[in-house]
Amino acid sequence: MNILSFPSSTYLPLLNILNMAEVTDNNEHKWIPLEANPELIHLGGVDPKWNYVDIYGFEPELLSMIPQPVKAIIFLFPITEAYEKFKLEEEIHLSKYEQNISPKVIFFKQTIQNACGMMALLHSVATNEELLGPGLFNDIIQKADQHLYELDGRKIFPINHGKSTNLIESSVKVMKQYMARDPTETNFSAIALCEN
Repeated sequence: MNILSFPSSTYLPLLNILNMAEVTDNNEHKWIPLEANPELIHLGGVDPKWNYVDIYGFEPELLSMIPQPVKAIIFLFPITEAYEKFKLEEEIHLSKYEQNISPKVIFFKQTIQNACGMMALLHSVATNEELLGPGLFNDIIQKADQHLYELDGRKIFPINHGKSTNLIESSVKVMKQYMARDPTETNFSAIALCEN
């Protein structure tokens, strides 16, 4: 499985994060499987009035149930041959033709196996100053522009999906593209970071 984040991005010193990793026989860091717990963001200084909610489906009536405002969407999807093929093709294309990435977007490259959930949580809060109370994230925030960025730490750079006036609609369009590339796969889910 992999997780990508669509925030409305930044640098985090790895401090205690590496303490949550183990070293494999190949001398690689691998995240110790943990319960998925979005409440970790509150320990990092995110104001408790913000929380994650499940997105029950991508139909308009289900999307209308998401509390507003939404600051980020995290999408969980399987890593399949179709995903890996598209990822490689996309990286080759974007490396050749470039894309416009705002200098305000700071991208976390995932270097530890199984850390995609933590990377998504960090990406989801990194550009949203209004989410923060006192804590770790206070010193690492930058505001991104009004473009939709796909921040998948397994990719070599962020993906700019263009101008976005509605985070939910723009994100759903990209998530549906992921789902269309793997039509027999059903293991997809999403959560939204929004105000309680």
